[in-house]
Amino acid sequence: MSNKTDMSNGKCVSIFQINLGKSRDAQNELINRKLSDQYDIILVQEPYIHPLGHIPTPSNFHPIIPETRRDAENGSV
Repeated sequence: MSNKTDMSNGKCVSIFQINLGKSRDAQNELINRKLSDQYDIILVQEPYIHPLGHIPTPSNFHPIIPETRRDAENGSV
């Protein structure tokens, strides 16, 4: 699902939202696409979580994870 929101300053914010259903294949497909070239904000629900507790993300992504879901020591989910 994608959405373009018109901002008051005349610029548009492009948003991509997807539910990966905790699928590793879907997560890898998302990582391999150049979505950051097309969208300003990418919202991912139910990402694949590695057995060690990490969520694979491209290096140019900035994951935002609720504090209640983070491990206090290493920041993993």
